[in-house]
Amino acid sequence: EIHNKYDDQIEDVKYYYNEKSDLILKDSPTERIKFTWYSNFKKLKSKFSYDKSTKNNSGYYFVYNKKGDLIEWKELENDTLMDRFIVKYHKNNQVILYKYYGNEKEYSFYDVYYFNNKNLLSKTETYWGNNAEKNDIGKLHRTKFYEYDKYNSLIKLSYDENEKDLDEIFNYEYDTFGNWIKFTKKYDGEITTKIRKISYY
Repeated sequence: EIHNKYDDQIEDVKYYYNEKSDLILKDSPTERIKFTWYSNFKKLKSKFSYDKSTKNNSGYYFVYNKKGDLIEWKELENDTLMDRFIVKYHKNNQVILYKYYGNEKEYSFYDVYYFNNKNLLSKTETYWGNNAEKNDIGKLHRTKFYEYDKYNSLIKLSYDENEKDLDEIFNYEYDTFGNWIKFTKKYDGEITTKIRKISYY
């Protein structure tokens, strides 16, 4: 059980696991998230969130290849297909993600990722395709860069030269088990703090 303190508001969150130690339910005062897992290998099959105030039910279905790599997922809202994502793996730790709106056959845009082992180093968002859209400053693409601490927690998210004002700094404090208990985010002159009190059983 974890007690979150976020901007001076305390929220109790309960986590439930199956006999294989897989997370199957996350329950909080605002939402309930259910998880299902593939039986033949330890991969997440679906994740659905139920908003207790709006009664909205939304979530994802995930598909993997024989190596266990994620190759596709679908986003649904109240049983309606919203978006579909296809993942292609390339050499030099490059991954390209293609997004399709609903059941459209032509992708709307794609993102290019570069990894170092398991950590994401950079992401280039490309705005073009069947439904090309520009971002907030009228660009057809933007690049994000990621930095991590020794626990592989994200500590800095920075942008390319034209959007340096969007940079975000993150700081974590950890308990003796390596789980973070205090999180601080600095962005646009504002500081947001989240505190977790974790009970171990």
